[in-house]
Parts: sequence; C-alpha cells; structure tokens
Amino acid sequence: MVRADNKRVGLILQIQMEGESVSETKEGQQVAISIRGPTIGRQIREGDQLLVNIPESHVKRLHTHFTDMLTPSELETLEELIELKRKYESKFWAR
Repeated sequence: MVRADNKRVGLILQIQMEGESVSETKEGQQVAISIRGPTIGRQIREGDQLLVNIPESHVKRLHTHFTDMLTPSELETLEELIELKRKYESKFWAR
C-alpha cells in the first residue's frame, strides 16, 4: 500500500467482510483490512487515501490491454496511481 505521497505504508494481510475473509470486493462495499507495517496516527491517519502498489509491468498490461474490462472507477483509480508514480518516481513510469 502507498499513500498519496507515494510513501509505502505496509502490506495487506487480509480483507474481511462481515467477519469472513474475502479475496475481492466490489466498489461501495464496507470491508475491514488488516495491514502489516503501519501505525495508525504515524504512517496512516484517518482520511488518508491508500492505493495498492501495483508493479509497473502489471499497470502497463492493464492500461494497454485490459482497459475495456475495467469500470470507469477502476480506470480512474489506475490513472491516479500512474499520476502518482510519474510525479514521485519517473515521468516515464508505465509508458
């Protein structure tokens, strides 16, 4: 996981919905996520936006071959990740 400033904050350990572990969720569902690494109030604060830190090679494939399979919201989030990485890592990230 990364924050909006591209700082890595931890790894997702588990996602739960209504007390049951799930491997995926849909937009709008409320879930509990356990993350290894961060301390609430230090690395993560209430209201922080966190993004999954997808490897660049995966983003390239998603962005070039599978955009038709993504919802508008998923595509918007992917674009946010690309913008973030281009701002903090390389202007050529995922090109």
